[in-house]
Amino acid sequence: MITDNETTTDSSALQPFSPSALSTETGLDARTAALVPPHHHGDWIGLGLAERERVRELLAVMQAVESDDRGVVQALRVVALQNNGRNGWAFSNLRTLYYSWKGAGRDWRVLARKYRRESSLPAAFVDHLKTLVLREHRSRKQAIHRVREAWREGRPVPGYGTWREWFAATWPDRDTPKHFCGDYPQGWGQSNLYDRMPSRVQHAIATKGRAAAEKFLPHVVRDPSKLRFLELITIDDFETDVRAIHGREVVKVRGILAIDVATRTVLGVGFKPAVEGDEGQRVAITRADTQALLRIIFESHGVPRDYPMTILCENAAAAVTAELEASLDIFFGGQVRVTRTSMLNFKTIANGFLETGGRPNLKGWIESFFNLAWNRAGSLPGQKGSRYDNKPGDLEAKLSYAAKLAAYETTDEQWAQFRMPFMSLDDLVTAFNEVFRWMENRTDHKLLGFDEVRAWRLGPGDEPKPLEQLAQLAPAEQDKVEILARMESPAERKAKLMRGVEFLKVPVPVIALLAFQAKKLTLKNHRVTFTLRDTGYTYAETGECKLRAGARADNGAEILGYFDDKAMARLYCFAPNGAYLGELARLGAPVDIKDDKALGESAAAIARFYHTQIEGPVKTLLAGDNAAALAERAGNDALIARWGLMTPADRKKKERASLSRTLAADRYDAPAEERFAAGNAAARAIGAAAHCQAEALATRKRLRARAERISDEDRDNFLGIEKGPDAPATTDAPGLNVTTEADADADNTYADYR
Repeated sequence: MITDNETTTDSSALQPFSPSALSTETGLDARTAALVPPHHHGDWIGLGLAERERVRELLAVMQAVESDDRGVVQALRVVALQNNGRNGWAFSNLRTLYYSWKGAGRDWRVLARKYRRESSLPAAFVDHLKTLVLREHRSRKQAIHRVREAWREGRPVPGYGTWREWFAATWPDRDTPKHFCGDYPQGWGQSNLYDRMPSRVQHAIATKGRAAAEKFLPHVVRDPSKLRFLELITIDDFETDVRAIHGREVVKVRGILAIDVATRTVLGVGFKPAVEGDEGQRVAITRADTQALLRIIFESHGVPRDYPMTILCENAAAAVTAELEASLDIFFGGQVRVTRTSMLNFKTIANGFLETGGRPNLKGWIESFFNLAWNRAGSLPGQKGSRYDNKPGDLEAKLSYAAKLAAYETTDEQWAQFRMPFMSLDDLVTAFNEVFRWMENRTDHKLLGFDEVRAWRLGPGDEPKPLEQLAQLAPAEQDKVEILARMESPAERKAKLMRGVEFLKVPVPVIALLAFQAKKLTLKNHRVTFTLRDTGYTYAETGECKLRAGARADNGAEILGYFDDKAMARLYCFAPNGAYLGELARLGAPVDIKDDKALGESAAAIARFYHTQIEGPVKTLLAGDNAAALAERAGNDALIARWGLMTPADRKKKERASLSRTLAADRYDAPAEERFAAGNAAARAIGAAAHCQAEALATRKRLRARAERISDEDRDNFLGIEKGPDAPATTDAPGLNVTTEADADADNTYADYR
C-alpha cells in the first residue's frame, strides 16, 4: 500500500495509462469505461467535450498514481512539474482531487468541475438557506451569517433543531455544554453553503423581478434579414453623454431618433436642449416631437407602394398617441401601422405585488445604435458621463467656469469670442450628424441580417473589384488574385434594398395635416371640451361653422378632432371611420378686456349657440307643454281677478301706497341744526375727492408734457455729444435747462398726491 510517506529516488517521468479501444457510447477507453457505471453514462454525456477530455486525462493520471511505486506525493509532484502552467494542475490541487477520488470510491464525477455530489445537509436546511438568500437584496453572504447567528443564539434551525439538540444527537456519550462552544454541523463551510445557494437568475427574479432575470435567460433571436426598407421603423428618445451651450447656459441635450431596422440607417433625428419652461420644469421630449419626426420621415422618404410600414415605439415620451395612430390609419388607408413595445405585467414572486415597467430589449436595434453612437462621440468636449458615478472629475469645475463667464454683462459679439469647455448646441448637432454618417458607412460590424461582400485584387495597391469581374482575367492571372471579404455597410444595404422598389410621395395636404394635433373627443351637450396645457377649450356649432348636413353626430358620439395648437379658433372633426364631419368654432376664447367690440362678439356667439343649439330645440320639443301651461295660467289669472284675491305682499304694497296714511304723519321733531349735517358732510367729501382728482389729472398732464419734450438720446444728438460703451457719464450741457421750476413743482405736487 502506498502512503504519503513512501518516497523513491527514481525521478523518471510518470507514464500514465495508455488508451486502448474506446467505447462507442461514452468515448472512454475500455479500462476507464469500466470505472464509469452504466447509470453514470448520462452524467458523462452531459459534460462538454472539453470537460470530458479533462476528466479522461485526470482519470488516467489517478489510475497511474494509484499503481505507481514512487508514492503518491512524489508521483503527483512529477505530474505537476510536467504540467507546469496549466490551470488546475498544481500539486496541491492534484492531491486534493486524488484523495477525493479515492474517498468517493473512485467516482469519476468528483473530478468534474462544478460537480455536486450528494450532500449530507438536510433538505429542510438547504431550503431554509435558499429562502434566506432569496430575501437578501445585496450580499448573499448575509444569509450564511444569519444562519450561524441563529445557531449560536440557540434558536432552532430547520433540519437540525437547536445546537443543544444537535449536540446531544451527534455525541450522545458526552454532556451537552451550558454555552455554545463553536461547534457547527458538518458541511457548514462557507464554500459548501455557497454551492447550495440559488442560481443568479433565481436570485435576480426574487429580488429585482422578471426584467432583471431576462438577461440570464435564453431569448428569441429576431432575424431582420427578410425585412425591406421602411418596412419596420423604430423610434426612441435619448439623452446624449455630452453637454452643450444653449444661449448662455450649459444644458443637457435630449433628442428623438428613428432608424430603419432593415438597414440600420437614420430616417430622422431631432435634438432639443433641456431648458427650463415657464413654470420652472425641465422641457423634455414630448409626443408632439414624435409627431413632428414622423412628418419629416414621410415628407423625405414617402411610403412603399407595395408593402406596409410598421412603426415600433415605446409607451413613454417617444410614444405615438392613440389619436395620432388613428390619424395615420385614416390618412394612409391602413398602410402605416403602429405597434408598441410590451409592458412588464408580472406578479412578483416574493410578495405578489405587480411588477411594471418597459421592455427596451424588444427594440434592441435602436438601443445598440445609441450605444455605438455614444462610444463614437466619446472624444467630444463636455462629456458628462452615462451616469452620475461615470462623470468626469472636472465636470463641476467646467460648469462653474462657464457660469462665471455667463455672469459677465457682455454683448453677443463679445460672448462669441470666449473659448468654452463645451460645444455650442449647433456644433454638437453637426458632430452627431458626422457620427451617424460614419455609422452608416462602417463595414467592421456584426449586424444580424447583413450580407458579406466579397471582392478581389491582384495585390497590395490594387483597388478591390467585384467578383463578377474576375471572369474577365486570364486563367494564369486568376491564380494570383487575392480575395477580400467584408460586411456590407448600412448605406450599401439601403441602396440594395431600394433597388427596384417604388416609393410614393405623400401628398402635401396630408403632410400639412400631420402638423395638426389630434384628440379623441366626445360630443356632450352639443359641444366638445378638452384641456391642453392646463387651458380649457370648448368648441360648438356657430353661424359660420357647422357640421355637414347628414353628418351630424349624436350627443355622446365619439369624434376625432384636429386643431392647430398655434391657432385654436377651429376644430376639424372626423368620424372614427375617417369620414369628415365638418368644423366647430371655439367658444369663450380669452378676449382683451379693453376691446368692447370683441367682448360683444364673443358674448353674441355664445348667445347664438345657446338659442340655436340649446334653447331652440328644447322650445320646439316642449311647444305643446308650454301652450298648455300658458292656458292654465290664463285661467287662474281670470279666477283671481273675479274673486278679488290678494296675497299678503300685495296687501302690504297697497297699504304702503296709501296717501291718507302718509299725510297722517304730520309731525317732524328733529332739531334744525341736525337736519342737513349728513348732507353737508357728503357734499364736502365729494368736493374734496373731485378736487384731488382734478389736481391729479393736471399733474399727469404736466408730467406727460415733460416726458414728451426731450429724451436723453435726443439731447445728446442735439448737442453733438458722442457716448460710447466706455464713455463716462455726462451731465446736462450748460445752457440746456431740462428741469424747469414748473417741472419741479409738478414733481412736488405729484409726490404730495401720492
